[in-house]
Amino acid sequence: MEVETGAIVAIANLGGSSGAGYDEDYNYGVGFSSEPGSTFKLASVMALLEDGGADTNTVVDLGGGSGKFFDRTMKDSKQHGIFQSDLAEAFETSSNVGIARLVQQYYGHDGRAGQFVKRIKEMHLHEPTGIELDGEGAPMIKDPANKDDRWSGTTLPWMSTGYECRMTPLQILRLYNAVANDGKMMKPYIVSQITREGRVIKKFRPEVVDRSIASSTTIKKAQALLMGVVEKGTAKEYKPDYYMFSGKTGTARTDYYDPNSPRKQYMASFAGYFPSDKPKYSCIVMVYDPVVGGFYGSTSALPIFRKIADRCMGINRELLADTKLPDTVAYREGTRLAGWSNKDELNEIIDDLSLDTEVKGQGDWARLGGGKDMEMEVKDVLEKNMIPELYGMGIRDAIYLLENRGVRVSYHGVGRVKGQSVQSGQPIIKGSSIHLTLG
Repeated sequence: MEVETGAIVAIANLGGSSGAGYDEDYNYGVGFSSEPGSTFKLASVMALLEDGGADTNTVVDLGGGSGKFFDRTMKDSKQHGIFQSDLAEAFETSSNVGIARLVQQYYGHDGRAGQFVKRIKEMHLHEPTGIELDGEGAPMIKDPANKDDRWSGTTLPWMSTGYECRMTPLQILRLYNAVANDGKMMKPYIVSQITREGRVIKKFRPEVVDRSIASSTTIKKAQALLMGVVEKGTAKEYKPDYYMFSGKTGTARTDYYDPNSPRKQYMASFAGYFPSDKPKYSCIVMVYDPVVGGFYGSTSALPIFRKIADRCMGINRELLADTKLPDTVAYREGTRLAGWSNKDELNEIIDDLSLDTEVKGQGDWARLGGGKDMEMEVKDVLEKNMIPELYGMGIRDAIYLLENRGVRVSYHGVGRVKGQSVQSGQPIIKGSSIHLTLG
């Protein structure tokens, strides 16, 4: 989803069984409603922050990874051995026990459970998005005032961690998009205009659902928590090198109500946005019953999210404009150095001309230095996985260097490279493109 407008720029659904192959057989992103799991913790924490029930540094006992609520035991994803902690760490490490305890401590008495639900509804999580597609799944948020909802003593702690409620991926994404949009919630839309015989019949413009789903203070703290998940929490293994994304992992057990289930089944997810500073896109990935590579959101959904984000950042290079990266354009004694060439081919030329050169460095690429001494500098020009300084390089070498690493190359002119559309020193991102000018 485009953060500023709510426009859905891409949606993909794959269903079926591994034995029969996967097909786009149903619009799961819009129609499939389920218990979201830990991605819902964002709403729980925002409710606490709004009501002053807790702050990011509020102390909480994580119980080493398990905690008792009435007659039921809640567990974290593992017995981590952490006891005293705070809200920020509980959120970043996705501790069920930590978030549930904070919610239960503040809302679990004096009739405050209704206030928690009120805050959730202020974030519009009980409403469908109204997207212009048939079959949107209905969200379900229990209310203690409604006898039909079967509210119990354990509903509040379990709901705070994403159980005993239901939402579609798009409905969850709308919340994350609003946080990325500094609190302004947009209606997701997929049609920009309707035309007939080349004439525009109707245009659809971005529609604001709520100008502020929470206070600016709460939104800023929520943004910091989502960044913390990637910097030091459950998503840190996929933290990018050259930009930053923010988000939350989610892992929900889907068959916990079935004691006869032959094996445990899970829903893995990751919801977030990128880049963290001035976000352009929000995105959610959900994988139902993952069986390869683990069942957690951090091992199943997050790698897919990271690939999508990398591709989008590579295609939209302007989003990297503020990234402080060194330029590798090289000068010596005021003279721009010749371009890099294949070392073996350059050696053949040097031998044919009987030039006396001093070789410095190791690698497969070489260039002759400027100044009084005839020096050949040798190295691996892609040793830092950056776009190299291509000036003076032959187009064959440039294409070989870049396309082998997933960068699409286009060019015009003849001769050697004299200009490049992507500055040297920018990160190489698979799927991105570069245009070269020859002369």
